[in-house]
Amino acid sequence: MKTLIAVPCMDQLDVAFVESLTQMRTGGNAAIQFVAGSLVYDARNKLAQIAVENGFDAVLWLDSDMTFDQDFLERMQKTLEESGADIVTALYFGRRPPYKPLVYSQCDYVFEDNDARIDVKLIDTIPEEPFEAAACGFGGVLMRAEILKTIREQKGLPFSPIYGLGEDLSFCVRARALGKKIVCDPRILMGHSAKLIIGGPDYVARWNALQK
Repeated sequence: MKTLIAVPCMDQLDVAFVESLTQMRTGGNAAIQFVAGSLVYDARNKLAQIAVENGFDAVLWLDSDMTFDQDFLERMQKTLEESGADIVTALYFGRRPPYKPLVYSQCDYVFEDNDARIDVKLIDTIPEEPFEAAACGFGGVLMRAEILKTIREQKGLPFSPIYGLGEDLSFCVRARALGKKIVCDPRILMGHSAKLIIGGPDYVARWNALQK
């Protein structure tokens, strides 16, 4: 499976991520592409175009603040084949309290009478085996590259944000509208790098409030 390892990023990479990436086994049939910029949806759309135009079979999306094991790609490929899914996400958690898993049991976008309704819900419990999800973050996702071409032809740019949703959930809404299956494999875990803010309690409280 010819795989593009696609990494949207800013102008710097997390050291732990670089260590994970350089140690990950690829079987010699993968290429790595970075697109830097402040607009992550634009970087993802450019990476999607690169994958389609260069004939890749699959795309492994990695955020530049994630960590993972050496056999990460191998295990993701195995789940993609065995589950019959079109899109597979590993399990990882948000980097701010309350540290919820970034996998969604519901992600619906309905536009009626010039009014948009968004229903988004994170999973309540984590199953032990792979399970179907409504949406996921894109910290570590493997998908068949043909999906990107299909979405572009029928739904427009795959990662352009739908009002009220980030680029990752916007992609999932488009993919599911085309009947694509998203599976989370909770047996494949990732780490999510976070920075600890050191300061007085008032400063920390104000900082956390700004991040919401």
